[in-house]
Amino acid sequence: RRIKGKVLFLGGPLYFLKALRKAFCTTLKLAEAHAVFPENAPCFMAIGAAVFGVNDEYDAADTLRRLAKSNEYAVILVTENYAAKMEQLMQKLKERPYPAVLCVPGATGSNGFGMKGVRKDVEKAVGVDILQ
Repeated sequence: RRIKGKVLFLGGPLYFLKALRKAFCTTLKLAEAHAVFPENAPCFMAIGAAVFGVNDEYDAADTLRRLAKSNEYAVILVTENYAAKMEQLMQKLKERPYPAVLCVPGATGSNGFGMKGVRKDVEKAVGVDILQ
């Protein structure tokens, strides 16, 4: 199966062994621009972060439901492009106190969906949109 988009490599020997990084990129046929090796990669596992890849908005919705139902995650981050496509589910989960489900910009940047939600929440809290 062809891998699309960027691949985030976190922790383990890939962090320390540059030859292994190169071998992975060659095997996966990843262009250099699509292989992401963050400098703080070892920290992701230390803080308990996990990354779940999805193929489309249906897969994203199924994954989000499963993660929220599992009670194993306190915070779930969803990229704006997927969050916008599953707005009803995001709103339903937002009504629950746990886990916190938040939007973040994706690899291509922000589409404004996350800020729209923040504006709505602030307006609900204070009675007026102070973020104009």
